[in-house]
Amino acid sequence: MKTIAVIVPVNNHKIITQKDFDRYQGQNHRYIVSYINTHLRELNSEADANAVIQPTIDEVIVAEKRGADAAIIFAFGDVAVKESSKQVSIPVLGTGRYAIHVAAEICDKAYTVLPGKLQHNAFIEPMVAEMGLTQKFLLADHSPDLFPGEIRLDPDLAILKLYETACKEIETKGVDTFTMGCTCFMGMAKPLKIKLQEKYKKQCKITVIDPGEIAFAIALELI
Repeated sequence: MKTIAVIVPVNNHKIITQKDFDRYQGQNHRYIVSYINTHLRELNSEADANAVIQPTIDEVIVAEKRGADAAIIFAFGDVAVKESSKQVSIPVLGTGRYAIHVAAEICDKAYTVLPGKLQHNAFIEPMVAEMGLTQKFLLADHSPDLFPGEIRLDPDLAILKLYETACKEIETKGVDTFTMGCTCFMGMAKPLKIKLQEKYKKQCKITVIDPGEIAFAIALELI
């Protein structure tokens, strides 16, 4: 049985839970969730991200000592991924970069990242630029206006707000491919895609990517 450690780089047992990952377990692999030692309950700025780098590294090291075969740092901003990789021998993955790469590769006209809040564009735009994938990228002008901790309180409302946001991006800029910009939107990509495809099936093919699921698939290839 292979173990993939899922490191949540905040100290908030409600924002993402072990139960969220249990449905992704397989006969030969499992996901074990842990949280870092910090006072922060969600990440909303570069300062927040910088503040959790060291405790995230520490938790990855602990995960390896406990027998993890790989670690996923469950934050779209890929917090502490490079730093952690230098400290352990197991693969350490983020979620954001992989999702952006897939979106850029499969999109037809344009792709964007759906942030929980527009203020999160402050780290999304530099990430895309650093990857050299700006050719078909359009920065989102709209958002569901939800902080990470609010998303899980009412998933149905979050999906509705994501839908309204995506419709605006499609109709104003012709976006055809989306990736969720917050890992707390986990599990919402599929229902969002269905709603969008039903509305725009005669206009264009819409794709919605779940960053977590992309990271899971890559981790399984590496272990």
